[in-house]
Amino acid sequence: MYISGQLPARRKLYKHLLRAYNESLYCLHLRECFMGPIASLLVFFGAALLLISWVYLIIISFKTDYAWGFMSIFMPPLAYLYSLFVLGKTWQVLALAFVGGGLLIAGLV
Repeated sequence: MYISGQLPARRKLYKHLLRAYNESLYCLHLRECFMGPIASLLVFFGAALLLISWVYLIIISFKTDYAWGFMSIFMPPLAYLYSLFVLGKTWQVLALAFVGGGLLIAGLV
């Protein structure tokens, strides 16, 4: 049994979902729906540089103190906060992170 009005509401929902699915399939054939090849490369290399800088900051923080190392693993923004405290050791890594962030933003915009 169904409550009156429940079945038509479900049909409307199914029709809406089917329409959204068909529009997404149509979007697969259009070039404008996807990121361009240059933007994809910028995003990929930006994310890769950010990952490399984060791993290098984890290594540096473990060399200094195990507590900072574990906190840098479990809370990634803390690694960059730590790098501001020991800027003498980590300025190159921060520069790498800024370049990676710039590439990532350039690819997304």
